Amino acid sequence: MTIAGVACAIEFIADKVPWVDSMWDSVHTFIRPIGAAVLGARAFMHTDPAVQVMLAILCGGLALSGHSVKAATRLAVNHSPEPFSNIALSLAGDAAVQLQLGQPSTSPP
Repeated sequence: MTIAGVACAIEFIADKVPWVDSMWDSVHTFIRPIGAAVLGARAFMHTDPAVQVMLAILCGGLALSGHSVKAATRLAVNHSPEPFSNIALSLAGDAAVQLQLGQPSTSPP
């Protein structure tokens, strides 16, 4: 939990500085799909190996597509001449995550 908290704090700070954000996103273009593929494969480790490979590819592809949209949007905003749009977009993304995390606890099953 401590490592996750430190990583979250680093991500929060890295998103606010335009050139650090672009470098962070380029590194995560390789990390996030691989992590999602491994997580998908491990989550279904007791299924048929063919299904496990299919789900790993699906999870990795989904993570890559979601990250690509985020990285492309942030890259466009990072090149704007004024610094406030980058910080505003970053804070909006942070708020959206908090809203999405709270959604399951407020919605009835």
